[in-house]
Amino acid sequence: MRRVIAILASLLITTLSTTVAFAAEAPWYDAATGEMQMIEVEETYTDDNSENADSDDNAVQAEETGDNTEEQTEQLAIEPVEEDTLKTEGKLESAFDEETQLEASAKTAVVPFQIINEERLSEDGNYKLKVYRNKKVSYADIIKYVGEDKLPKNFTIDEIDGFKIRHIRSKAFSKLDSLVNVTFIGSKFGSKGESAVNKNAFFKCKKLKKFTTSAFVEIKSCGVGYKKTKPTDSFKTLCFNDDSDTKNDLNTKLVYAYNGGFDATYSLSADNEHNRKQIITDFLNGKSFKFKVEGKSVEGWTSSNPDVISIKNKGTATILAKGKTTISVKVGKLTIERKIEVKTNPYLSIKGEKVTVIELKNGEAVKLNVNGKAPAVDNVYTSTEKAYFDCAADADKLVVRATGTGSTKLIVNVNGRDIKFKVKVLRGQISDDKMARIASVIGRQTNYAYADSTVMCSAYSYAYAYRQVLGITRSAGSFWCPGGCTWEGGTYTHYGSASSMLKAIKKSIDKNQACVGLLSVGASSQHYVTFYDYTGNGTSLSDFKILDPWDGNLTTGYGYGYSYGYHVVTVNT
Repeated sequence: MRRVIAILASLLITTLSTTVAFAAEAPWYDAATGEMQMIEVEETYTDDNSENADSDDNAVQAEETGDNTEEQTEQLAIEPVEEDTLKTEGKLESAFDEETQLEASAKTAVVPFQIINEERLSEDGNYKLKVYRNKKVSYADIIKYVGEDKLPKNFTIDEIDGFKIRHIRSKAFSKLDSLVNVTFIGSKFGSKGESAVNKNAFFKCKKLKKFTTSAFVEIKSCGVGYKKTKPTDSFKTLCFNDDSDTKNDLNTKLVYAYNGGFDATYSLSADNEHNRKQIITDFLNGKSFKFKVEGKSVEGWTSSNPDVISIKNKGTATILAKGKTTISVKVGKLTIERKIEVKTNPYLSIKGEKVTVIELKNGEAVKLNVNGKAPAVDNVYTSTEKAYFDCAADADKLVVRATGTGSTKLIVNVNGRDIKFKVKVLRGQISDDKMARIASVIGRQTNYAYADSTVMCSAYSYAYAYRQVLGITRSAGSFWCPGGCTWEGGTYTHYGSASSMLKAIKKSIDKNQACVGLLSVGASSQHYVTFYDYTGNGTSLSDFKILDPWDGNLTTGYGYGYSYGYHVVTVNT
């Protein structure tokens, strides 16, 4: 009997101290989707009311179950959550109460955060997506519509599988004739930017005629275009939600319209609360755009500062210069206005880079783009001896030519504003090899005779310079006549001193032009040579490089002297 009682007592104690373990679905909050999710969590409860349960047993149990929450958090890349201990009121049944259990599980559950960065198909199989999510932001890019479903005539692009759309990529919607009116509900993604419609995102959707989106959505060049250079012929309307929280929507519309290839029209609301301040950050090639009131043309438009934006009576506006202005029109008793700030002045650029300094070799030319030129306003040019503008007054591409070495400043007045930039003209040296080749082709003075006389050094010297400057090869004899050398296409100048003669030769060489000078050598008091380069400052005769026609060899001015007259002949280009 005692043995039976002992067994029963042992069973009772075991039952009261039994640890109850079970699995339950616990809710947790997904910060990315904003929804409650259910996860399976294993919870362990111990009856602390058992008189036989002591601290040593609890310690052993903790060691056996293994408290490795910290290790699990690191492995799962999860966010730490605040732990809260489940407190019972001394009643075993309260631990099994379903509501209490779920509440406790939600507090103690470790929440895993799923990081996504992958390409996948949408749940309905219609879209190829690039899906991205981390702790701060989530979005999807539409790579391609791949579904077989026929899209509706009036189609709205919003969330897909709970993800807001950031980019509609190039050719994402291609050759879909069902699309006529498309609305894109864009969004902002903090440091990840804003929604954008990439180039040719609606490629050859030939029936598309209207596209509506939020004002902050960036629509890149021909984003809803039919093909590379223009929208579909039926595409007439680009609409922006004027209630969008942005101050740059006017600029966005103009960028799209000018790149898209059709006229820009900007509608003002009859409610001035919607006519906010706008900022224009670029000149968009100086093109004009048109203001309307809620899509209707009205007359009587004015600009408070016409030097910044000029506007015609019927609402055609042209951006001219940096500054602030207010565009307004009176409709009945209501005056409608929009304050506009232009952030940039007209500027020059090469391959998209703003130009403040350019470098040219003497004789070279460069083309510059004029950003912000109004078609109705001619440019005004101020040139110098070292460089000059070689272009028409109405040009939107400028040509600058260098004519002398050194630094100089050029000024072009665009839309009434001066644009100043520095030009560094570098001397393009005439190589020794080039002059040696010219001498070998034309020959030297001792080789030939004409009418029983030796062809003069002047004729050979001039033939060398003529070939160097004009690129035309002529025999030396064609420049000779009994009365002396005929300086065909050349200018003969007499200088009063050796220094003035050297300056003239140096100036000609600075223009990449060889020239002919009269010197003395040995017993000859008159000997013409070709000057083609110099070293140092070009202030001494020995600084200059010379092609001597007598033997066709290259030498320097060392050993030569000045003949009377200080004659210099330059070939005219």
